[in-house]
Amino acid sequence: MIPRWSTKQCRAVFFSFIVLSVTFFSFVVLSKVILPGASRITLTVHLDHSDNYQLFYWHGMGNGTFQEKYSVISKKTKKNKKQKVVFPLHDHSVNKVRLDLGSRGGVFKIYKLVVYSHFTKTVVYSPADIYRIFRSGQDDTQMSLKPGYVEVTSRSNDPYLVSTEPLNSNLFLLFGLPLIVSAVIFLVFKNINFSLFPAFCDINKKKPSSGMNIYALDGLRGVAAIMVVADHTWGRFTGLGAGGVWIFMSLSGFLLARPFIRQQNHIFSMQYWGDFFLRRIRRIVPAYYFYIIGIYVLTFRSDEAIRHFLFLQGSGHLWVVPQEVLFYLLTPIIMIAHALFFRNRTWVVIFSLTLLMVLSNKLLDRNIISLYGMTYKGLRPFLGVFLAGMTASYLYYGIYEPLKKKCSDNYGVWLSFSFSGVVLLLFFLLGSTGKVWGGHHVYAQIYFQWFGVAAGALLFVILAADKTPLVRILSFFPLRAIGLVSFSLYLFHPLVYNILSKAFPYYSGHSYVGFPIFFATLCLSYLVACMTYTYIERPFLRYT
Repeated sequence: MIPRWSTKQCRAVFFSFIVLSVTFFSFVVLSKVILPGASRITLTVHLDHSDNYQLFYWHGMGNGTFQEKYSVISKKTKKNKKQKVVFPLHDHSVNKVRLDLGSRGGVFKIYKLVVYSHFTKTVVYSPADIYRIFRSGQDDTQMSLKPGYVEVTSRSNDPYLVSTEPLNSNLFLLFGLPLIVSAVIFLVFKNINFSLFPAFCDINKKKPSSGMNIYALDGLRGVAAIMVVADHTWGRFTGLGAGGVWIFMSLSGFLLARPFIRQQNHIFSMQYWGDFFLRRIRRIVPAYYFYIIGIYVLTFRSDEAIRHFLFLQGSGHLWVVPQEVLFYLLTPIIMIAHALFFRNRTWVVIFSLTLLMVLSNKLLDRNIISLYGMTYKGLRPFLGVFLAGMTASYLYYGIYEPLKKKCSDNYGVWLSFSFSGVVLLLFFLLGSTGKVWGGHHVYAQIYFQWFGVAAGALLFVILAADKTPLVRILSFFPLRAIGLVSFSLYLFHPLVYNILSKAFPYYSGHSYVGFPIFFATLCLSYLVACMTYTYIERPFLRYT
């Protein structure tokens, strides 16, 4: 009797089939690109003049373009003599080839072509096979099949033949091995509960060191991370990442100030400050040092590695890290000073932070404190952006939240905050860079102080816009998923982009720009970030 499956079982089988099919197809493509390799190719030829043969090989999918750097030149052949021409390839992936028959025309006879490989058996192509597989690359170059050889006659210089199908195809390597690997992966993954994978389960279950987790801010962190990736991968959005960085910095100030507003006794607690710096070290150092080791230590750039380890340098996108470390070092000074001089009177502290923010934006340049980074130059501290987040935190937790508890729910007020939040988000997304509109200026860099103020205001209105569409949009699960691993994603996405930007032309023959490379970088960077978050960041964070 045939068992009857429930709807749930049918869905599970269907989903499993889809996963297995996608995995199998992916490995087929991968194996087609990488395998089979050829250790060498030999030709048995006869030429009516002395010349050099040159073999171009294409390693990717599709037609691609043959390039000089992926070619091998043979030794000079002798005139009117049947001889063997050898092309050493060292097991390069050879899907298609172009055979240049010399620098000038003549009569060429090809008796045999042999492909040797350490991965597959040797394949011998007869004259009939050569005539079937290759075509002439020029109109005045003619091929004809003769008894025992292929005759190529050309009246022009640089005659060549191009293969129309992969050489040395091996069905087991191309299809059998991907099927076996896909089946093994499917059987292994089938018994893994991915809902327990830290990079996934922490999206809803992680807890901050103080207070409740705010889903909307996690989503905003995801939006900021996407802005940075778009900046570095999509030319139209160059400069957008500056707005995303200001959101990150302001968010740091907002969240770091929160515990001191709610529990002012922390300000004079040596134990708390010790825990504070320990949490900051655990938050940044493991993933950051892992990246520095991979990029600088393993490439023997010791001086740069040491400066990065000590947060004295932040090359490229790492310029943000020394800035954040400086903010952490200044946080105790800011908090203790306000407690001593202003007794933590909220309005006075807000006024003081605002004044300090303005002075920082105006006066605190690299002549006072210089942070070495980006493109090997001194940078000013962007302390004002951090202070904007602190000010917003005091406004919300010190002023608005106590008033909110005394008043009845007012959905109209929430909607007004929600509308303001949408406007501010659009301000960041559409106003950070003029290149979106065909201009050349990056406004988020030129007017960083105003973007810092806008970032602080954005944080305030998001929290004040309780239970509104804006909060629900920012609490969207995929945005929170990116936000959870945003630090690792920020660190590793340039490395992923560099790999993809070189791999796509190498294996496909096309240089993808715009949305395709942005989307591919974002997806692959997210997967990398999930792994680094799970196995590098989280083992340290879980003990905070």
